[in-house]
Amino acid sequence: MAAISLVFSFLEIVCVWGVAAAAPATGEHRVLLKVISIVWISGSLLAIATAILALLTDRRRPAGAVSLAVAFLAFFICGLQILA
Repeated sequence: MAAISLVFSFLEIVCVWGVAAAAPATGEHRVLLKVISIVWISGSLLAIATAILALLTDRRRPAGAVSLAVAFLAFFICGLQILA
């Protein structure tokens, strides 16, 4: 579960920053902002939910806590990109 959460966080960062990097090359800023917002919300919810499930299923392993911290970090990193 923790590995799945880390994958969701990584994909969220790559997708949001990739679309943000492509935005100046295209004239569709409104559409790209909608795409970034959808990826940000869905990726964050999936990453945080799977990290919480990882914490609940095996409390003795620190991987769940690390994946939860990474999920929240990815949430804030991508959120700052949307606000920029």
